[in-house]
Amino acid sequence: DALCFVLGRLSTKSIRADNYGELVYTKNGKKSKGGFVSITFDNKSGIFGIPASKIELVREITDAGKTKYWLNGKRATRTQVLELLEMSQIRPEGHNIILQGDISSFITMSGKDKRKLIEEIAGIGIYERKKDSALKELGKVEVKLRDVQIVMNEKKTYLNSLETDKKTAEKYQSYLSEEKSAKSTELNLKLNNASKKRQDISTKLSKVEKQRSRFKSQVDDSNKKLEFIEKKISDVESKIEKKGGEEQLELQKEIENLKFDLENGKSLIKSSNNEIRRIEDRRKQLDKNLSNISGKIKIKDEDLNELRNKLKNLDSKENSIKKNIGVSGLSVDQLQDKIEEKEIELTNLDAKKLSYSEERASLKGTLEVLSLKINNLTNTLKEVMILEKQIEKTKDVKTHYKNTIIEINSLSDRDSEIFIEIKELRKQMLDEESKLNKLQFELNASHESLMRDRAVGAILRYKGKLGEIYGTVAQLGEVDEEYSTALKVAAGGRLKNIVVKDEKVAIKCLNYLRKKRLGVATFLPLNKIKSYSRTSVPKGNGVVGMAHDLVKAESKFKKVFENILGNTII
Repeated sequence: DALCFVLGRLSTKSIRADNYGELVYTKNGKKSKGGFVSITFDNKSGIFGIPASKIELVREITDAGKTKYWLNGKRATRTQVLELLEMSQIRPEGHNIILQGDISSFITMSGKDKRKLIEEIAGIGIYERKKDSALKELGKVEVKLRDVQIVMNEKKTYLNSLETDKKTAEKYQSYLSEEKSAKSTELNLKLNNASKKRQDISTKLSKVEKQRSRFKSQVDDSNKKLEFIEKKISDVESKIEKKGGEEQLELQKEIENLKFDLENGKSLIKSSNNEIRRIEDRRKQLDKNLSNISGKIKIKDEDLNELRNKLKNLDSKENSIKKNIGVSGLSVDQLQDKIEEKEIELTNLDAKKLSYSEERASLKGTLEVLSLKINNLTNTLKEVMILEKQIEKTKDVKTHYKNTIIEINSLSDRDSEIFIEIKELRKQMLDEESKLNKLQFELNASHESLMRDRAVGAILRYKGKLGEIYGTVAQLGEVDEEYSTALKVAAGGRLKNIVVKDEKVAIKCLNYLRKKRLGVATFLPLNKIKSYSRTSVPKGNGVVGMAHDLVKAESKFKKVFENILGNTII
């Protein structure tokens, strides 16, 4: 019970107590403060992997039933204790200690349970437990991964909604740009129409002016003709008074002709006056339109003043040029040339003045167009200001949207990185555990093989003193080189089993090994070995025969190889 307790057993049934509290000594109903069990292990061979020559393990229990562990005087956990004991294949739940009922239970247990027990004794069970622990951890990781997937799905949904908002905002921006383009197109069309109307009015005005000047010239001509005819009539009348007879008749005819011409002239004058009145009405209408246009032109008076200033500057330049021209000492011809040059310059200046007048008229039209543009731009500016206010309201939302998108992308990247890291760590964990298990198994096998080889060597060296010892299984038989590898694999570690005469020799050898602490070895008493019942060997290509038939040995050792190799077929 004390050994089970100090080695770290958790079940109190194997210690024959209902609970840990019952392990504390009680007298007359009073418990002592506690108790402990101490065990010291020899570590000169370094089997425990610690440099100390001795290892003292203490398990202490209080009156409340709580336990503590101590290793070489230092506090330790149960896990640390179990890992240390595992180095020498000492396990609290193992079979280093044969408890009451273990033998009978081993006899009655099923084949599967026996196999599990053998695996546990061989050190394989610990790897199964580690595997189960790793699978549990893997299950926890899978749960965490599912949780992460749920969070990712939620974020994806949120991201989709934000993507929809983004598309809506982009549509809004495209509509705004289309609206601006449509308004600019409308303004351009209005500007072109206004320019066209201005050109039409200018053309009509020039035509009217031409007709007015033409009709005025016709009226002047008609008035001159009338004056000439009246004068002629007066001359004729004066002649009539002086003359008579035939001449009077001729004069009368001439008078009638002149009266006819006079009537025609009067009718022409009347129609001309009507046309002039109509033209005057048209001119008044155009003057009215011009007055309206001039009202708009006033907005551009500053430009006109600038043009006037330019004209003044030109005049001043002209005066300065005239002053700079030295006329003294020049001949009459030279002076005449100068005058002609000045006249040419004056002509050019008149042309420039005319062009400036035309430019003024065009500026008046441009001023009107600009006023229309200003009105349209004012309305557009108001609309733009309204839109800017709306955009300012949406700026915060857009900024929040951008920040949210950035945050979601970073979280998604981090989730992906975490998932990859978990996957890599899980793979590394499984690889490392597999390596650890392999190394532990190899270590245990190497240690067992070392101790076994040590024990076998000691027995073979002293076989003359210990009794009739025949040797190891490998030494008692020979086999062809062709089949040696196959037979070594089939026999495995049993080739190092030592064959002795009977069980008495085997017990003597075991006592010797225990006394000298030389390790362990397996002994095969020849009188106890039973041969296997032979089975039929299947025929076919590649079938050599029964494994034990391929071994050449003495007849008394044949049953040893039959026992070890059994029904193995090569």
